[in-house]
Amino acid sequence: LHDALPIYPGIVIHVASVDIVIDENYGDIAKEATRDYWVGHILAGHVIGFLAGPPCNTWSRARHHVLVDALGPRVVRTPDAPWGKDSLRLSELQQVSLGTLLLGFAFQCIVALALRSGVGFVEHPRDPEQFDLVSLWRLPILRAMLDLPNVRLLHLAQGLFGAPSAKPTTLLVLGMPTLEAELHAHRVTTELPHGLSVGKDDLGQFKTAPLKEYPPAMCKGIAS
Repeated sequence: LHDALPIYPGIVIHVASVDIVIDENYGDIAKEATRDYWVGHILAGHVIGFLAGPPCNTWSRARHHVLVDALGPRVVRTPDAPWGKDSLRLSELQQVSLGTLLLGFAFQCIVALALRSGVGFVEHPRDPEQFDLVSLWRLPILRAMLDLPNVRLLHLAQGLFGAPSAKPTTLLVLGMPTLEAELHAHRVTTELPHGLSVGKDDLGQFKTAPLKEYPPAMCKGIAS
């Protein structure tokens, strides 16, 4: 965003990273007061843009991957029960509840920004397009949001921006009319990587963990 400063002299943009690691109050979306605080500022016209990547761990198709000589996380959402299966462990219920809350907050912010002519996107793995795998892109509330003005879906592969695997991704985009062109211009390769990000690495860590961070080239395209 620093590259935009000479183009728009006199305009000051403050970037707020809403994360509990940064601030235990204003970054804790689990608190109703915190959610009301941010949505209130959006509706007051104080926020012009919003980027969100709600946790995908409870939606991930990687949960269907069978690990050799190890127990991986169970499937906790299904196409028939996208908000959580009827029978869950307490730890799984906590994961599902928090993931649903953060997704709902992201949707709420996009709708609020649509009312204020703002911009932004919500990022999540692309629909696997398999009838037995769950995807938030099939949720009725998501399909209804696509009827809002200037809202669309954008599909991309993070592997084209330097991610170790293809990582098919979809963005629910509000405004940002040049986003497709900027992302295309900032690709670092035209060939998708063949790596797989499922299972565990040699240190016993899940290979999906590094994919929580967007590749730098993708970030630059979004900022541009």
